[in-house]
Amino acid sequence: MTGQLDSMVSIAAGTTLTGSGKVGHVIANAGTSWHRPFAELSAEEFDRCVRDNLYSTFHIVRAAWPSMAAARHGRIVTTSSGGIFGIEGRAHYVAAKGGVLAMTRTLALEGREVGIA
Repeated sequence: MTGQLDSMVSIAAGTTLTGSGKVGHVIANAGTSWHRPFAELSAEEFDRCVRDNLYSTFHIVRAAWPSMAAARHGRIVTTSSGGIFGIEGRAHYVAAKGGVLAMTRTLALEGREVGIA
């Protein structure tokens, strides 16, 4: 699935770049969630939630990063509701969104050298 998602995002980014020549802003608002107490959560459900929430954000930002870095300007907005405080019955979602939050903070550090915030 990760390879398929990467291909779909690459196609979308390529279409955007073809139309405008550059990407200046990215909003990664991917997310799926469902109620499942931790004791009942399967590894497959956990993996699916991480793919849907964290990996999708990774692929979207990664596809736009080279264009923004080349222009020495770009803005990235991600969403991570629940990633800080936790939500009962959604440990899988909170873990994935916590990953989005940590990745976003790291991207801010790495991006400042190339004009990406």
